[in-house]
Amino acid sequence: MENNIIKCENLNKNYGDKVILKNVNIEIMPGIIALVAPNGYGKTTFIEMCCGLRNNYKGKIKILGKKISEVKQLIGFVEDKPAFPDNVMVMDYIRIVSAIYKTTIDDEIINLSGIREVYNYKIKDLSTGYLKRLAFIISVIHKPKLIFADEPFSNVDVTAIKAMQEMIIKINEKGTSILIASHDLRELADIANRIFHINNNVLEEIKYKFNKNMIEVSSNDNDILNSYLKSEFYVVKNKDSLIIYCDDVKKILLKLSNFNGKIIKIRTIDYKEGLLDELYKAVNGN
Repeated sequence: MENNIIKCENLNKNYGDKVILKNVNIEIMPGIIALVAPNGYGKTTFIEMCCGLRNNYKGKIKILGKKISEVKQLIGFVEDKPAFPDNVMVMDYIRIVSAIYKTTIDDEIINLSGIREVYNYKIKDLSTGYLKRLAFIISVIHKPKLIFADEPFSNVDVTAIKAMQEMIIKINEKGTSILIASHDLRELADIANRIFHINNNVLEEIKYKFNKNMIEVSSNDNDILNSYLKSEFYVVKNKDSLIIYCDDVKKILLKLSNFNGKIIKIRTIDYKEGLLDELYKAVNGN
């Protein structure tokens, strides 16, 4: 039995002549999953394909080991711009949706969200931050196995981001996986178990545990050095150097010392720390 929550085989998606996703072959395991890429790179398209909202693609997508049409009751979706009935009070709307699904409201999630502060507000009067929090609450009322969230942290303040991060962690602890698409890595690095990005139309995992260590290396052949390192470390190519992100500085230095002088010659090594923003910029192409 497959343990993955999403599996793609030879997945291709075009808009006319524009390639969005090309030959994607991935398996995504349960947890809190980040999908990061600049706007316009296909994050929303990928989520909508996984939710069955877009069907004109080539290849296969399986969700929770089954066809998408067979698992729609087991997934949830938090839209970038959630739409709700304007003149219904927040408390009443939550209760109505809960009654429709014949399930109880999870008080722990409600409390973490801070939504009780606006229970007696009409939905039309909510800030973007509260609308996003309400969208998360509605998405888990039917107790799905997997939630897709599209840019949940965009246009919201720090308080709302913190509340949603805590909600996401608790939702996952209760057995629901969450795939979060965002153009901003910084709100996801501390909570995600695995991080994927879209690079040259290919959706792939960044096989790196995000911390703050960075080594910049230059050599007489950075392409060969990159091939040597990229299977074990997350490497970003600069114009004249490679930036290597690592959990253990000694490990990467040992790897470099074993390679130096045998095929290529390392010219410079510069170690820095506290540069999560630099990793963010590298992943997002800024």
